[in-house]
Amino acid sequence: MNCPTCGKALRAIQIETMIGNPDFTDWSRNGYCSLDCFNRRNPQDQTIDVPPRIPTNERPELPTKPIPASKAREFDAYTLATACLLTTPFIFFLGIIGNISGAYQYPQAALGFFLLYCAILTSGLCAGIIALFAIRKRGPKGLLWRSLIGMTMIIGFCALAIFGFLKARELNPGVPRDQNPEDSGAPPLHTD
Repeated sequence: MNCPTCGKALRAIQIETMIGNPDFTDWSRNGYCSLDCFNRRNPQDQTIDVPPRIPTNERPELPTKPIPASKAREFDAYTLATACLLTTPFIFFLGIIGNISGAYQYPQAALGFFLLYCAILTSGLCAGIIALFAIRKRGPKGLLWRSLIGMTMIIGFCALAIFGFLKARELNPGVPRDQNPEDSGAPPLHTD
């Protein structure tokens, strides 16, 4: 089927779904290839006589091609690289939730969050390393930058966490558990 104004062949999707369908615009349902052709039509030209289409919820089935095994593995490599890239923002989001909820006040909850952080960071780092190994077969496009940036952010996040932990211990050494403050040899505090 061709456009009545310019003679250009109409797309198959337009012929199958738009012509005669009242849900679409005048130019597409009357068989014109574009709005410009619809506006340039001769006044004596009438629209194509097409019986009105009864709308249905069924979509025409398009032929599906099976995904080759190499493409399926390629998808996994890109997924791993993306997971590596999104690990640090996810950990940051979890940290905000932990701070807002006040969960860090309780030692068991703080330990639980710490173990969860370690598991997520380790899995993100492993995902980045696996994605880097997939570059040999897939090429660097899309994999290299996601993996390297994700791994750099994970390593930087861990370095900042370790530095913060050591700085906090330096500022507040605390009292060892086996030592009683009264036995430390310091003079007792007088409260009058």
